[in-house]
Amino acid sequence: MSSMSNAPKNSALPFFGESEEAIRRQIERARAFIRASEEYLEKLNGIQDSVVFQISHKRRYSEMRPIDATVKMLKEIKRPIKREEIEAELADGGVKTGRYREKSISQGIGAGLSSGTIVERNGKIGLPDWPEEEFK
Repeated sequence: MSSMSNAPKNSALPFFGESEEAIRRQIERARAFIRASEEYLEKLNGIQDSVVFQISHKRRYSEMRPIDATVKMLKEIKRPIKREEIEAELADGGVKTGRYREKSISQGIGAGLSSGTIVERNGKIGLPDWPEEEFK
């Protein structure tokens, strides 16, 4: 006896009272939106995994003084390394230098050694509070 037109309207049902065709159009629009969103996310993930990482990796020490970049690097890797390795890493990372990059980096490391900010033991550079056995 009851018909659809006599049923009470319910605000919890967004399509109540719409034709089946209208509901199917809305479903298809929603599916199209989902497909486009998934394609966009795939492209975004591809960008994040490649180009963005490469750019940020090359500039990881940009605008940092050589000694500050050295300390940051040593804290990140948590082990002493040879001076040549530090110099190469800082040059690759875009550390702030003047015209003579290698000389500036070397002088910055030398200043850190002189001030005690970093230490050199057994041919490796590390942080002053690291135990002696770390430098072997």
